[in-house]
Amino acid sequence: MSNKSIYWIGKYESDIINSNFFVGSLTYYGSNLGNNYSFCPQGIRISSMRTNDFICFLTEKIDKIMNDSNNNASFMFYSPKWAYEILRVRPEYEYSFIGVNSQQIVSLLDNKINTRLWFSNICDTPPFKIAAPNECSYELLKNSFPKYEKFIIQEHISSGGKGTYVLTKKNNAQIVAQLNPSSIYIVSPYIVNSYPVNIHLCISSNDVIVFSPSIQIMHNNKNNLLYCGADYISAKRIPNKILLEIKQVSQKIGFLIKDMGYRGVLGIDFIVEKDHVYFVEINPRFQGSSFLLNKALQNRDVYDILKSEKASDLVPVMGTKGAFCFFKNSNLGGRIYEDQTTAFTKIYPSYHRISLVFLDALADLHALSFLCRR
Repeated sequence: MSNKSIYWIGKYESDIINSNFFVGSLTYYGSNLGNNYSFCPQGIRISSMRTNDFICFLTEKIDKIMNDSNNNASFMFYSPKWAYEILRVRPEYEYSFIGVNSQQIVSLLDNKINTRLWFSNICDTPPFKIAAPNECSYELLKNSFPKYEKFIIQEHISSGGKGTYVLTKKNNAQIVAQLNPSSIYIVSPYIVNSYPVNIHLCISSNDVIVFSPSIQIMHNNKNNLLYCGADYISAKRIPNKILLEIKQVSQKIGFLIKDMGYRGVLGIDFIVEKDHVYFVEINPRFQGSSFLLNKALQNRDVYDILKSEKASDLVPVMGTKGAFCFFKNSNLGGRIYEDQTTAFTKIYPSYHRISLVFLDALADLHALSFLCRR
């Protein structure tokens, strides 16, 4: 693998900006310049991801790259699901796809019902029930959870907040009408005065590495809860007791998943209410905030961390120097304050709405702020 050219396959070209690890990228959004192949024309934003068309696009470009390189190329995926779809028509590419876990394991972890039931054995989860659409009316949910006025209805397999609805007495008919009659949903009460936390885990055959948490920025868009960004700075204010519990629970979950055979990066979502931590779900892939953590870890000598003896076998899963190290030789450096965000957006053009951009070198994490995709 070390002699092969490695390509990134993801949503955004900017995820690997300033990287020397990848020779190119195949992305949903990008510039189509240099070694970037972009599905969407530059400057064009598509409201709903056309996954099937994107898979056809990726297959065509991978065919071209493999042909031009005499099969001397490898590919790392943001989402393993894209790899599975391509392998259905190009099974011969299996050994050119880096760090793709078995579809059986990923499917199990992707299912919110499976993981909520499984990990309720080792940690607290929000109150929940499994329901068909005709069991998701406000009246029935109020009977199940009488102390609450709002409810979260989630598709059992979804990501980025898509398929997650906030149901109230007022919008009851509207939300129920959007539910798929042939599917089942996981339903929980909406816990007010709580905040969502995401944790990155890196799993090798020897260890589970838990990274610093972020507070997720969620937006209620017409009663759909959508992921908009990650705030590592505010997460520094999480009480130490809560941080310790999140770390301990994450390690327990991580080791269980390790024993199943999963290797590489994944995310765990929690909800924190006062001094109580609830497990919510697993995201068996890179996270929307992974690029921020990449930058911070690079600044804090992550190469030495990933080369350490206990994590040595992360190398074939995550790449020669770790997939968290996309931002090599960044030219940002030093401090960036609010009035310098123009320079930042020139380097990271696919982001806007920047607040609290960089901390100084004494901070636990450096390049960490709330950034929202355009």
